[in-house]
Amino acid sequence: MGEYISLAVSNSVSKAEWVQAYEETLRFLKIFPLAERRKVNVKGIDTICLIPTAEKEESAWWLGKNAKRIGWTASGDYETMQTADDISLFRDFVQGDLFDQEAGDAMLGAIADCMDYSWEDPRFQKVRTTWGRTTSGKPYHIYLLAIACLLEARLGDKIFIYGDITRSQCLQATELINQYLDEPIQPPSRCVPDRFYERVERLPFSTEEKQKIYASLLLGENADELLIQRLYERGKVDKEYDISDYEDLLRYKPGDTIHPVLEAAAKKSYGVCQHILQAEADLVDRLMRDTAYNRCKWLVSENTSILLREKDWEKIFADIENNKESVKRYYPFTCLRINSEDQAAMIRAMALNDDFFSLARQ
Repeated sequence: MGEYISLAVSNSVSKAEWVQAYEETLRFLKIFPLAERRKVNVKGIDTICLIPTAEKEESAWWLGKNAKRIGWTASGDYETMQTADDISLFRDFVQGDLFDQEAGDAMLGAIADCMDYSWEDPRFQKVRTTWGRTTSGKPYHIYLLAIACLLEARLGDKIFIYGDITRSQCLQATELINQYLDEPIQPPSRCVPDRFYERVERLPFSTEEKQKIYASLLLGENADELLIQRLYERGKVDKEYDISDYEDLLRYKPGDTIHPVLEAAAKKSYGVCQHILQAEADLVDRLMRDTAYNRCKWLVSENTSILLREKDWEKIFADIENNKESVKRYYPFTCLRINSEDQAAMIRAMALNDDFFSLARQ
């Protein structure tokens, strides 16, 4: 089960309040390396790739014919190219006709979603939830959590953050976003027992129910101890080698020390690619005789496993245009069926990092 972030939003948020908070999130689309999975025309070829997240208008057919919405979507991290589910935030998420100043604390949405209550209960009728999609613990989990912390800081009890998150992550996310704010925000109320207790006390529940809510939703330290220990142990490994994880391969450069397991895996992967080239020699030969445009188009059409950025495809296409032999470097990647993040990181590094590709060939 991957990590996820959910937001509960009370109908007590006015349209103007929501738009003001939403517009502040747009600043962080230019600060955090969030990326969106989109079809982009790269040198005349429609290519599925990662592009930096930005606000846009797009069709919202589920709302009616010709309906459109303005918002932004994050599919992953532009730097590492790790992705998970799409998570969107829309300018018009809050509609004026739903506004109810007495709607209550947004925490009611988390209670209905995570505890033994029914959404049919009248207490939960004026709170909605959004996000709730899997981030799988990828780097963009913290970037999105930072934006969620900002929303709660701006809208107070009208927003509640919940999901598969820890106190340490909330503190990390708050510290991250505070680097760019003139006035620092506080961590979510779930991380501060006294603030959270005051918030729970105002809810329309019995004393016994409030105790269960407090115990269930307060973010304490126990769940974070394993995470801290894992990060500590990871840090010890990182100090031993410059390149100690598959995610590091993309930044390999000559002179870096690399973990022997990773180096062996690189050479094995290169050997697999050579085997594919030999087995598919006839098709590779036909591609070599075709135009550079058709070679590029074929790679895009056959690729089903590896997601790259638009600038990466531009580099690959330029390489193929300038040196037809280079198609032999990229062809095998379209034949591989990648089923893990480690494999994806290895293939990206071999496709994009010339120094690492040279190391794998040695």
